Amino acid sequence: MESDPNSVTDLDLRDAILAGISASETLESRFRHSLEHYLVGKCGNGEGRSLEQAVEIANETLADCFRRSPSLLERWSGEDNLGAFLRTVAHNRLKSWWRSPAGGATESTEEGVADQPVPPPEDLLDATELARAAAALHKGMEIAAEQCPEGLVFMRLKGLHGVDQRKIAACWGHHETHISRRIKEAMTMIRTTALARAAAMRCELSVELLQQALQRDPSILFGSGATGGLPENEELLRRLPAEGTDAAVRAEAVRVMGANAASLAYFAQLLNREDAGEAVIVRDPALAGVGARLQECVRRTLGQLQPAEAAGLFTPLMDACFAVMLDQVAADGGTLWWLSADRTALEAVYNPREPEIIGRRQPLVSGIVSLVLGTGEAALVTAANLHASHSPAIDVALRKTTGSMIAVPFVIAGTTCGVVTTVKRAGEPPFSAEDAANVSHHAEILCQLMLATVRERILGCF
Repeated sequence: MESDPNSVTDLDLRDAILAGISASETLESRFRHSLEHYLVGKCGNGEGRSLEQAVEIANETLADCFRRSPSLLERWSGEDNLGAFLRTVAHNRLKSWWRSPAGGATESTEEGVADQPVPPPEDLLDATELARAAAALHKGMEIAAEQCPEGLVFMRLKGLHGVDQRKIAACWGHHETHISRRIKEAMTMIRTTALARAAAMRCELSVELLQQALQRDPSILFGSGATGGLPENEELLRRLPAEGTDAAVRAEAVRVMGANAASLAYFAQLLNREDAGEAVIVRDPALAGVGARLQECVRRTLGQLQPAEAAGLFTPLMDACFAVMLDQVAADGGTLWWLSADRTALEAVYNPREPEIIGRRQPLVSGIVSLVLGTGEAALVTAANLHASHSPAIDVALRKTTGSMIAVPFVIAGTTCGVVTTVKRAGEPPFSAEDAANVSHHAEILCQLMLATVRERILGCF
């Protein structure tokens, strides 16, 4: 038995020990580490005597499994997990020591810690125990969702997303005490159902087990869809703060947030950022067709925009964004290249550090910039002047030698309009992958800022 401890079940191990068969090595390897970790964690770090006693109690608990009059294992029925049984016994012994004269000096400081959950290392968790705890919690949440959906939504908004209870009460047109009562009903229902389910599975629901089950599967509390995805019925959720007294709106919002965790998170963000002076934005059905028309106008405008016109779209905010990008990657220069209307060349329309490059053209027959435009993929070249795809035309014209280059596509509303480049001259330390990611991030921001400018011009707002 002792040569292959992994092949022995807990029940087989108990029966072998009670039958007088040597199994100390198996018991030690399976439970000593987890038991000591569990008890030491209960003590915290403030009292050395408690830590020493925790280790001693762990040893005594395992030793008592081999006593003949009687063995500790005779108290274990074999129906539950042996590790949980040993932790419970050892924990109770540790708390008894704290209450004794020997441990009395630390009772006030350690006793409060003793009842706090201490998650053991991942590799020491029992999969069967966790599965049972998760199943019990799932059942509790399922019953609460059926019988107390409003309370469950309130509990998640307050407990998981930190929404002020007063804001929830204001939305639903209730007093705060009503919100508290509904939350308590949901929690009681979850606890009662989970305990009943655990009892049916012969599982002891400790706080430790529940915490570990939730860490393994957060969707138990968050609901279906975890926290990702898109909110369902965004318009309804935006209406709720303004029309919360409407019973039909409230009921539908509870259904939506109970079924879709992303909707719950979205609504929580609405409430958390709202203050007394903030207006709630609601969609206007009369403007439903404007968005599609505007997008088409933007697409057509970008497709016809000449390089010189693109240069005129730069705003002070875009200037600042471009400057930050160049500073953060320590670039010697940076250029926005715009695709000509006939789509045969790229033209430099913006470069704050090397204005002499503005207006120069790069035919789409060679060069790394042209390659990036054609593939739609960013490029990082550490020795551009030696790269086979590098076009020397700009270097010759400016009498400079490009060392390292980053080039990323400039895509606005799905339309590839050009390329953003940053360069370092030969002899400078080359760009890194982190620099390339930084340039891509700032290029996306620049695209959004230019898109906003194009929309404003189309709508005639300015």
